Formats: sequence, C-alpha cells, structure tokens
Amino acid sequence: MIEAFNQISLGDIWLLQFMQGVVALLALGMIHGHQR
Repeated sequence: MIEAFNQISLGDIWLLQFMQGVVALLALGMIHGHQR
C-alpha cells in the first residue's frame, strides 16, 4: 500500500461523502420548501 494513502482511512472518505450527501439533501429540501 502507498504510505500516503494510509494517512487517509476509508472511514474518513466515507464520512466526507456522507456529509456531502446530507448537505446536498438539505439544500434540495430547502429549495423545494421555498418553492411551495
């Protein structure tokens, strides 16, 4: 394995993508909420 990759765990990558997904869903929810 590459040592630089060892500094970033799969859990960190999963967490970053999970947070981005939550932010995207919240943004869409707010946009649809304002359109009503």
